[in-house]
Amino acid sequence: MRFYGDLRRKDTWEKAYAAEMARFLWSVNDDNKFLIEFYLIQQSKEEGWRYLLPKVVEEYMMLPGGAESLAQGLSEFGYYGCEYKTQASDVEEFANVYFGTARKLSLTAG
Repeated sequence: MRFYGDLRRKDTWEKAYAAEMARFLWSVNDDNKFLIEFYLIQQSKEEGWRYLLPKVVEEYMMLPGGAESLAQGLSEFGYYGCEYKTQASDVEEFANVYFGTARKLSLTAG
């Protein structure tokens, strides 16, 4: 954990959480839309890490194929719509995080 910084600082633990959550989600992802809708939108709200969403998305997008899988997942909302308890406004908020992160990382977003 020291790799992430000073263990006495909250931001160190937030960086570590974001990086490890991104790696976990990347390792279990087999459905891009479900990843966004259930894990990144719903679970981040319900489990109290919504404020870390931009950091998790940034870490995820730096993993192999990560940015592309999120772009594909976002495009699937146009075809399938929202499921679970997700609202269109939640998807729009996530899309803003995604595109803002893509610009920050100088990636082609979708």
